[in-house]
Amino acid sequence: MKRSVSRPSSSSKVTAVPEILAKSLQPPISKNLWDPQVFLPFPRNCISLLTSPTNTGKSTYLKNILQNPHLFFATPFDRIVVVNCHSLVSTYELEQDPNCPWPLATVEHYLLSDFLTDLLQPNDLLIIEDLQELTPNIKLLVTAITHHCDLTACFIVTHSLLGSKQFELLSYVHKVILFLKSAAVARLALYIIRHFFVDPNLKAYLKSILGVAESQQAIIHIEINPIAGRSTAHHIALSHLLSLTSPKGFCLLYPHPNTMSAYEKHQEVMDIEALDSDFLDNVPEQLHPDSFVLLNAKAVKQWKMQQQQQESTGECAEEVGEKEWTEACNTLEDMINDTVPAAKIFKAKSLCKELLKNPNFCLDTSGRIMHFIDKPKISFSVLDYILVAIRQAGPNELKKINDPNYKLYRHVTKSLLNRNTPTQLIKNKVLLAKSQRPRHHSDESDEHLQKV
Repeated sequence: MKRSVSRPSSSSKVTAVPEILAKSLQPPISKNLWDPQVFLPFPRNCISLLTSPTNTGKSTYLKNILQNPHLFFATPFDRIVVVNCHSLVSTYELEQDPNCPWPLATVEHYLLSDFLTDLLQPNDLLIIEDLQELTPNIKLLVTAITHHCDLTACFIVTHSLLGSKQFELLSYVHKVILFLKSAAVARLALYIIRHFFVDPNLKAYLKSILGVAESQQAIIHIEINPIAGRSTAHHIALSHLLSLTSPKGFCLLYPHPNTMSAYEKHQEVMDIEALDSDFLDNVPEQLHPDSFVLLNAKAVKQWKMQQQQQESTGECAEEVGEKEWTEACNTLEDMINDTVPAAKIFKAKSLCKELLKNPNFCLDTSGRIMHFIDKPKISFSVLDYILVAIRQAGPNELKKINDPNYKLYRHVTKSLLNRNTPTQLIKNKVLLAKSQRPRHHSDESDEHLQKV
């Protein structure tokens, strides 16, 4: 079968997608979220507390963060110092991620009993692993050394806080990382919201975030104390952070109320529905109405390039389609001018226009053949049909009513009449047999009135 060309139509353009961000339920902002001033889970000198019962994946979670530091920290760090508070704690063995542009940091392990604060150097990253007691040395590390030694960050890993001596830590850390699979951790989260925040609106906002995160059994980061040098936090909570390490991963970001308007009024906005569904396969169905879905920048940029290439290809195809359509129509018009008697050319061209406008037909690039859209193997000669349709039926033509060609022509006629083609253009009664539009009751009434 020859290639066919359909009547060109204006196709909708692909809407530009934001670099990294799509918001749930309302339009989001699009900005370079790797900018430390906008998205940075662990700012410099930040002290984070990971708390959850044993065997819930705290150390594994932290290892995965450290293997992708370019996603979560402002600058590279050369050394990771791990202070083990228990001799049986396993060591941190990191592997270089091929997608990470930063060099893999070296890891040094010390037992708490052997560790001296003088061993720390600027730009180190400190981990206090399996903390079971808040000793004076630990308190010094947390309250003074991290800041004065200009450490990249400090992480404290402990089992639980409620009812323990480590509860005092909440007054010293900037962020808490809560594993909400645990009911005890969910109770701790409620305690933190009640006692570390004063604004009733902010409390209600955090409780609503906690409810959604708990239903997702997520690992959520909440900022409870301000970090020196920052007037306000851009986001008050994060969850699903590690998902960003996969090409089409995501992170749920909850803006601080003071910065919510800046997110929503950003000049580049995009509804989450406009994104490729592949990006949203792993995103929870239940999303907080004020949350933003943070996506991997590289993956979204690649997707944008593909969309632009497809759009460009579509525009070229549309231009080719317009050219082929024009050439096919000109060929058909020339055949009508050369073949149809002068007295019938107007009617032939009028019927030809009805055929070309009918969405049930597709014109061959030669301008000679039409196919049925729903049955592309069925075709007919456009000129032959027009010549038969615009003349009166011959004396013996009624005998051809069951001829295959006439059956096909009646089917073409039926499609035309169903699209409100004027019956006056079809002069051949053989083609109108069983092809007439059904008469309405009002038509029958008019006919009766005329007889009366």
